[in-house]
Amino acid sequence: MSNVMSINIIREFSAMHVLRDVEKCSRLHGHNYKVEVSIQGDVDAGTGMIANFDDIKAVVDVFDHRLIVDKRDAVSRTEKEHVVNLNHMTYTVPAGDVVEISGAATAENISLEIARRIKHRISSVGHIHIKLWETSNSFVDLIYS
Repeated sequence: MSNVMSINIIREFSAMHVLRDVEKCSRLHGHNYKVEVSIQGDVDAGTGMIANFDDIKAVVDVFDHRLIVDKRDAVSRTEKEHVVNLNHMTYTVPAGDVVEISGAATAENISLEIARRIKHRISSVGHIHIKLWETSNSFVDLIYS
């Protein structure tokens, strides 16, 4: 009989985005997100851990107090600033305040991006389960392998 084990964190972060194809969300606006991350994997014999909680928290914390954009919307980037075109509006934002993701900054794509970044940082993990709440009653549920 084998054991299945997972580690879990719950974090909150605030971020801004624009959804050009959703009229109500087509202006720059923000949310107070809540995310649950559950990582399934084998316990490392050397460390006694599946993964370090701090590594998972570090991935999620990248999104806190940032503007999340589709990387295709970044018009130009320098060390100091990003120029971003969002729904016919151009914003100049300090470089450290922007997180670029693949695809529109929907809850679905943000959860995928978090999962990809966790997998990149902790390559030994198995399944990653993410619940991302955009509001207190709307969330995405992702199982990423």
